[in-house]
Amino acid sequence: MAARKKRAGGAAPGNGNGHAFAVVVEQLQDQFRAFGESLQDVKDGFARLEQRFDGLEQRFDGLEQRFDGVEGRLGRVEAAVLEHTRELKDFRVALDRKVDREELPALLQELSR
Repeated sequence: MAARKKRAGGAAPGNGNGHAFAVVVEQLQDQFRAFGESLQDVKDGFARLEQRFDGLEQRFDGLEQRFDGVEGRLGRVEAAVLEHTRELKDFRVALDRKVDREELPALLQELSR
């Protein structure tokens, strides 16, 4: 009969170490399960954060569009103010050239000479 090889650690089969091994395997499985659940919680947390960031990005885009509209209207107001300022300057120049009623008879006499 051939000689049997000894197992590592000197444990012979059937001496109760199989139960200890099963307990260790079960503990490892429990730890892996707990780790997996924790990892899933982390993934869920990141998913919620991503949703919030998407919501914030949409709100920011809306604010950006509103700002662009305000900026456009402000540009039109600025152009109108500049145009009215030019018109007021022209009006003031015209008022400075205006002849008062009291001065009209004297001017007419000078022109008729």
